[in-house]
Amino acid sequence: MESLQTLLIFATLGGTLSSRYGSVNADGSLGKKARLDLSVLKQSDVQVIRLRGRLTLGQAVDSFRQALETAFENGDNRVLVNLAEVPMVDSSGIGVLVRCHTTARQNGGNIKLVQPQPYTVKTLKMVGLLDLFEVYDSEEEAAASFS
Repeated sequence: MESLQTLLIFATLGGTLSSRYGSVNADGSLGKKARLDLSVLKQSDVQVIRLRGRLTLGQAVDSFRQALETAFENGDNRVLVNLAEVPMVDSSGIGVLVRCHTTARQNGGNIKLVQPQPYTVKTLKMVGLLDLFEVYDSEEEAAASFS
């Protein structure tokens, strides 16, 4: 089985760094079940992470955490996480969001959520964490809020 590192592809286009992580199942295998697609690109001074699929325990959360940690290592502490196509985030996904939000804030940045689905909003509200995050309807609106 290919590792996540072999699925990571970098491309530089006009000063914009973008990366694409392969699709992985929650158990770490490649395929369609519980698949998470994750793409990362830099727009101006903001990292944009777009997710599609379930953000649940296993390789999906590990890939998401790795993308955030890579952004922080590169000095990118202004991060948007687009959750428009994420129907579910479990406790491990929420844990990564909270830990990385703390890291970003400690380094003068922030993690902002874009279009979280109703189930995710309900879950964050239920555990008392919704107010921790700034939530926006569009990537453009969220990026402008960093100014």
